[in-house]
Amino acid sequence: MLARTAIVNSDTGEILADASAGLQGSGGGGGGIIILASMGSVTNNGMLSAKGGNGGDSNNTTGPGGGGGGGIINFLAPVINHGAGATELVNGGTAGAAVFQSVTSTFRWGGGGGGACRGNGGSGGHLDAGTPVTPEDAEDGDVGEVYECLYDPTPLF
Repeated sequence: MLARTAIVNSDTGEILADASAGLQGSGGGGGGIIILASMGSVTNNGMLSAKGGNGGDSNNTTGPGGGGGGGIINFLAPVINHGAGATELVNGGTAGAAVFQSVTSTFRWGGGGGGACRGNGGSGGHLDAGTPVTPEDAEDGDVGEVYECLYDPTPLF
């Protein structure tokens, strides 16, 4: 979002760039990017969220998926304010669970890794050869980042 004078996210305002969760062993998506840029000021009194998606749980053919990495929230303005109730979330997604403790399907594969933005996506849980096999744990996605740049962003656009 780009404004000439000011950007104000009210105390009931929400700007969401959250990723989708993975399904059945696939990794969660990487969190998105929120940019609030103004020649004047940026004030956040509400919620900004760019969270990674959760990984999908295992099933009888696949291991659990990794959580998606957290996204980016970037404030660009000469004056930046964060109100008392402001929330800025860039959490990584949680890993999928190994719901099926014994994978017996002939055709099987490890869980998918989570997508990434600023935070790395978590690794999916792998499956060893043999039957039956217990899926390894997947990993959570890493946290993203909130940036503040105190300058007039006009030359960037």
